[in-house]
Amino acid sequence: MATPKTQRTGTDLGAFLEGLPAARRERARRLADVFAAATGEQAVLWGSIVGYGTTTTASGGRTHEWPAVGFAVRGAKLALYGLRGTPDAEELVARLGPHETGVSCVYLRGLDDVDVDVLTELVRRGHARAAV
Repeated sequence: MATPKTQRTGTDLGAFLEGLPAARRERARRLADVFAAATGEQAVLWGSIVGYGTTTTASGGRTHEWPAVGFAVRGAKLALYGLRGTPDAEELVARLGPHETGVSCVYLRGLDDVDVDVLTELVRRGHARAAV
């Protein structure tokens, strides 16, 4: 069985952020502040994903650890993970501001038009769900 690509890297968040272009770095710092405040966790790098907390998923008869919630800076978009698995998540996502959704992700182009209180609540609920 193949080893999952997304694993903890041990990279320091500050070093990771410093390696980003200035505009992306600022957005990532703002997101890191929101995620840390909402979860009470310190960031852990999982490849290029900045994760908070852990959850276990099962696939192919094996279990794998994955960030409970997290984000990645993907080119012009910010990919947010673990926010859509709670009962009221879609209602909150609709109030978030300009976004796109994937199968399990929420994509943002920036943070200026995003309702930070709604984002914080989505992160809090996603993290709490994964901790169960």
